[in-house]
Amino acid sequence: MDTANFLWACKQIYFLNIHPFDTDKVEDENYEKVVQIGQIALNELGTQNFLGYLLEGQYRVELWAAMIFLETKNIEEKKALINSPNQTAKYHCIQSIEKYITSPHISERRKQSGSKFLAKLV
Repeated sequence: MDTANFLWACKQIYFLNIHPFDTDKVEDENYEKVVQIGQIALNELGTQNFLGYLLEGQYRVELWAAMIFLETKNIEEKKALINSPNQTAKYHCIQSIEKYITSPHISERRKQSGSKFLAKLV
């Protein structure tokens, strides 16, 4: 798979005003499509490479990647990442989401839905 597909899907869905954790839109075909493309990218790239998307700042790519990873992978992914030998993949994904939900620039609704997503992981 061309990894640009995941980036492109995140960009398109961003302009449709659909964001990660929009629980009222999870059945929207565009929401489902970006999740499906992300799952394919995760399977084809592997954890180390897929989580490189956590460094993307535009179009909520890092949030889609974190959410897709946390929902898709059995959290047996306890091994450390190559660039962060003391941190797990799960830790990095949660950090990305926490950074987002504590931002003063997002709506209260999105903060709450992101918090609910994290709460169900515990």
